[in-house]
Amino acid sequence: MRRVVLACMAWLACGLAFASPTTLTVVPGTQADGKMTDAWYDALASRYPHIADATELHAPQPETPEQRAWHALIDSRREAWEAMVPALSVAYAPATAPAEVSILVGNRGSDDAWTAGPARICFDLAALQENYGDANTAENSARIDRFFRHEFTHILQKAWLVDHPAKMDTPTERALFQKWGEGLGNRESVSSKWIDAEGKPTETAREALDALGPKMVDRIQAVRCATAAQERELTPDLAS
Repeated sequence: MRRVVLACMAWLACGLAFASPTTLTVVPGTQADGKMTDAWYDALASRYPHIADATELHAPQPETPEQRAWHALIDSRREAWEAMVPALSVAYAPATAPAEVSILVGNRGSDDAWTAGPARICFDLAALQENYGDANTAENSARIDRFFRHEFTHILQKAWLVDHPAKMDTPTERALFQKWGEGLGNRESVSSKWIDAEGKPTETAREALDALGPKMVDRIQAVRCATAAQERELTPDLAS
C-alpha cells in the first residue's frame, strides 16, 4: 500500500511540475468590419508611436484568406504552446510567467511578432504572409512555434527584470543587455539551418560563428569608449 501511495504522489508531483503555469488566450486584433481593435492600436502605439497614428492604418482591412490561414494556425497551436511554458520558464526561476498571456493577432502596421507589455504577444498576419507565404506548410508550422518561444522568452525576461533591474548606465551595459534580451530570444527561434537534431551547431552555423564571432568581440570592445553617435552605429544588430 505504501508503494502505491508513493507512486501516486510521484505521479501527482510530475503532473504539477509539467502543468503549464500560464493560460494563453488568442485575441483578434481586427474586427469583423476590417477595422483594427483598440487593443491592436495600443500594441502598435507601444512600439511605433509615430506609425500608430498613420491614417492608412485606420482604414478597414479585413483579413484575407491567406491571413485567416495564419490566424487559424496560431489558434491551432495554443495548447501546444501552453505545454512549452514550463520548460521555457526554468532558466528564469524564481521569476514566474504571468498566469494569463494574450496572443493578440492583427493584420497591419508591424513586424511579424513582438511583445507589448508584460503579458501580451502580438502577431501581424500581414507580415507573416508577406515574409513567409502559405501558412499551411510544415515549415511555417515549425516557424510559428519558434516565434512563440522567442516572444515568450521576452515575457519571461520582463518578469525577471522586475526583481533584477538591469544596469544600463554605460554603452557597454546597454550593449550586453541587448545581447541578453534579444540574444536569448534568438536562441529559442533558430531553425534547423543552424541547429541539428542533436542540438548541435550545423556546419553553416559554425561557419557563421567563425566569421561573426570576432566581429562581435570587436564591436563590444569598440562600444566601451564610443560616443552616443558611435554607439548607435555599433549596436543596432548586435544580438543577431
